[in-house]
Amino acid sequence: FFFKQKTAYEITYGDWSSDVCSSDLFSLEMTDREMTFRMLSQITNIPPDRIERRELSRDESDAVARAFRELGGWDMTIYADPSITPGEIRSRQMREKFDLIVIDYLQRFHFVDWMEIPRIAKSFKNTALSTKCCIDLLSQLTPPPLKPGGNPFSTPNMNSLYGGKATGHEADNVFFVWAARVQNEGSWERSGFGEIINAKARGGRTEFSVPVKFNPNSVKWEQINESKMHPV
Repeated sequence: FFFKQKTAYEITYGDWSSDVCSSDLFSLEMTDREMTFRMLSQITNIPPDRIERRELSRDESDAVARAFRELGGWDMTIYADPSITPGEIRSRQMREKFDLIVIDYLQRFHFVDWMEIPRIAKSFKNTALSTKCCIDLLSQLTPPPLKPGGNPFSTPNMNSLYGGKATGHEADNVFFVWAARVQNEGSWERSGFGEIINAKARGGRTEFSVPVKFNPNSVKWEQINESKMHPV
């Protein structure tokens, strides 16, 4: 799976909170404290900065306390280490045998050159196959060639994958989280709307998108119309 970083928590929330799924989150950028506040925000719909500063009403404090208890019941390990390598992730998985691994995110690994990226993707695919787990590998996108007067934030496709199509070849599923932008006085600003785009699903339906809007309180994307999907 390839996702934009910010969506890791909401996409995997259902798996983390499952009674039958053990999960490991490897963060190469955010600290475990930052990730915990983000998850609490996902559950409570309270902005993470307010939770961290404890600027909460009594009802909100009770909601955060309940969310803490819920997090305590999850079979999840947060491993925050900006220097971790793909080999170390594989070694840990071979020992622990988690059902779900989330890696946040691809560009934070140390590369000598970009040709290493498809090799890393293949390594994670082999790890998933050999240990029968799901690996969610987050990634930023490669900006498209910019044409004069064109939109530098156009809808992504498989060519937008970091590392090229060779990276996407290893994935069973590829989703893009696209934030639409509008031009305002010469600059491109987020509109608050976007799409979840299913660009690849091995053995399933592909090339559809779901319209979403951004919720600044919980810092997540929410589906606008649950019954509506659009062909890409």
